[in-house]
Parts: sequence; C-alpha cells; structure tokens
Amino acid sequence: MTTVAYANGYNWGFKTLLDPTPASCGFDVLIVAFLYTTNQVAEQNGKPQTSDGFLTFYYGFEMDAGSGNAYTMDSTYAAWLKAFQLNGGKVLISIGGAAYWGAVYTAWSAAPETVASNLISFLGQSQTANGFAFDGVDIDYEDSPALVLPNPATNPNNRNQYDGVDLMIRLTNQIVKLTSASFIITHAPEPQYLTNMPGSSYNISGYIPILATVGANISWLNVQMYNQDVSWLNAAGMSSVFSPLLQGTATAVYLGKSYTVAAMLPKHLAIGKPLESTDASNYMLPAELPLFVQQVFPSIPHSMFPIMFWALNTCGGSSCSAEQSTRLADIKTFTANYRQGAGLHMPSTAPLSPYSGHASLGSYHPGVRTSSLPGGCVSISVPGVPGTFKFCAT
Repeated sequence: MTTVAYANGYNWGFKTLLDPTPASCGFDVLIVAFLYTTNQVAEQNGKPQTSDGFLTFYYGFEMDAGSGNAYTMDSTYAAWLKAFQLNGGKVLISIGGAAYWGAVYTAWSAAPETVASNLISFLGQSQTANGFAFDGVDIDYEDSPALVLPNPATNPNNRNQYDGVDLMIRLTNQIVKLTSASFIITHAPEPQYLTNMPGSSYNISGYIPILATVGANISWLNVQMYNQDVSWLNAAGMSSVFSPLLQGTATAVYLGKSYTVAAMLPKHLAIGKPLESTDASNYMLPAELPLFVQQVFPSIPHSMFPIMFWALNTCGGSSCSAEQSTRLADIKTFTANYRQGAGLHMPSTAPLSPYSGHASLGSYHPGVRTSSLPGGCVSISVPGVPGTFKFCAT
C-alpha cells in the first residue's frame, strides 16, 4: 500500500528529518506543493507581470522573486530530497492548488502545449542547478465551473469561458510526449469531479471525459476526499466516487459525446484525508478509514487503496520543526493503523449497520472509541451507528 504525503515547499522542516527513508518517514511518495507561475510570484512580491508570465514557472517557495534566479532551490532541501530518492522514495512537484486563479488557467487554455514544454524545461534546468530531479508532476487542478458538463465553456458560472476538460487532456498529453515512460503523472481531483455531486443543480464531473481520454497516462489519482462537503469522507461518499471507477461504469456526456472511464485498479485511486483535524473540515480518525473501505468494498483488501495525506506541515516560522516532528509521528501512526487492518475481518456476528445518512462519520467526533480485546481483536464503536464492530486477526 502506497502512502502519499503533500508538503508545503516553503516551510518544510528538513533539519528534523535525520533519516530520509520511506520507512523512517512513514510515506513512500512526497509531493512538494506548489510550483507557481512567474506572474503569480511577481504579483506576490510587487513585481510587474509579463505577457507570458502565466505560461512560465518559478519556485514560489525557497525563493526571492527579485533574485532573478528561477532555478535555485535551498541546498538542504535538495540534498534531503535526493537522499530520499536514493532510499527508494519518489518526489513529485505539484502545480495548481487553491492559490491558482482564473487568469492562470485562462492563459493555459490558449496554449497548454506551451505550458507543458515550459514546465518540463524548467524542471530540467532546475536539475542542472541543484543536482536533483523530480520523479514526476502532480496536477492539482481546481476550477469547478470549468468542469461542468456537457460544455464547460458555455457554463454561465464559468466567468473565464474556457474548457477545463480540453485543458487537462492537452496538458497531460503534452507532458507525456516530453517525458520518459518512468516519469510519474498524477492528478488530484476533488470528488465531485469524478461523479455528479448529490443534490447539485449541475454536473461538475468533467474528470470522467478526462480519464476516458488520457487516463492510461495518469499513474494514479490523489482524490481529495476532504475539505469538501462532509458527506464524501465516509462509506457512502466513498462508494459514490470509487465504485463507478472500479466497475468501469463512470459515464458522462461531454460536447455531445458519451464517455466511459475504463475500469481502474484500486492502486490507482489514493484516498485523500487530512493528516490532522486542523487541516481540513472532514477529518477521520485512524480506526475509521479501514472500517469504511471494508464496508464498501468487502471483496477488496482495503490496503490495495493508497492513502494520501494533506499535509505534512501547515506551520511557519520557529515553530515549524516541532510541528513537523509531530506530524511525522502522526502519519506513521495512521499508516500503521491502516495497514494493520489489512489482516482483519469482521465476524458474521458483528452488527452490519448501513452507513448511508451518517454524514458525521467522515468528520472528527470525540465519541469514536477503540479498545483492544483478547486474541488480537479490536473493538470499534462509531457514533450514530448501532452496535460495536469487532475485528480479529485472521
């Protein structure tokens, strides 16, 4: 089971990490967030924007935008990342995120091939300067109005009137053309991009035609099952998002044509969750995730689904190192709980309660209780769900 962790590049506490190995850190893949465009960094630093500045890239973290050196990364940062790779870890750079605004994507939509070329060129020059090369790119595209089907460009809520589906397809295709087969490409869609959001007056599921067209070139999805509506990060929410993708029944109409996503393997669907309750509005305790996944997919060992954490750090300033250490301990604890559940089963005598309608299960609730039982068993009780779940080692 792969563990994926995001980290903010500008405040990553490397000095607290004495052993840059996946086993020590608790994660196999580190995604550094975020790489910004030149104009974004210029605006943040009161510098003038340029006509092509949304199409070019800059390390928005670890950088002085006035230095004129777009290819410098903190030497401690680069050394730790390289060591992590040599020990078997993978390191990706993420583009997108909440800090990107409509002007960026509007510019990209007119020239996605140029954006991809500039991105790969930037990473190549960065490698020359730092002696470190990223293993791949994560595309964290978040612009819901531009993914509304059947025609994003005509959606009245899409003020920029561009087609996000077309943008993601062309951008992904060009990155594939410019990189080797070993280069990792991941996407981080919000759950409603993969299925029509329940109760929504319009269909946001633009990622269905994206996956149907270029899904074979995407290594896996980091599905943001958090910081959305609380109905997502629980058994019912997981089923609505993951089941159609696993079954090959996720279908949508885009520009008058029907698209169906080819059946995906569990290893290509990472379940994203907040690392701590302060990180998102939809927190989940370590004991809950295997319970939900096992409830929804009883025939699939839940450890086949990767797990993705946001984020390794939200700290800043002098407190960062201490908080980073805490978060590393938390991620290892959660991952150990999740992996342990792979060898557990629910006896037939345990009460099986429907999860539908229990939206609060996905959020933090102090009433959740776990306790050890004789014979290697564990008891879990969840507020709002009748009975007690008993798991025993097989």
